[in-house]
Amino acid sequence: MVVRAETEGDSFSVTTALWGALQERLKPKLGEKKVELMGCCPSPRPKLKGLYRHFILVKCAGVDEVREEVKSAIADIKKQRRDVKFDIELDVDPIDIM
Repeated sequence: MVVRAETEGDSFSVTTALWGALQERLKPKLGEKKVELMGCCPSPRPKLKGLYRHFILVKCAGVDEVREEVKSAIADIKKQRRDVKFDIELDVDPIDIM
């Protein structure tokens, strides 16, 4: 997942909030080692086309394993952070995180 926002602080704060929401929802699967949560850091190219980018990587056997939890976390963050203009991009099976 890549979070994009106009300021670095907004990008980081939304990513951090999303990270927390994902940890909460995926806790049972994280404990069973079915899912790995990585990232919550600047993208390798932190600013692209005028937007700051941070990313989170969710590693699992299949997208169906985490689909509902991820959708729920994103929906909650969009409701909570209406004060910030941001976008979240999902990429299933990313070839390149640049």
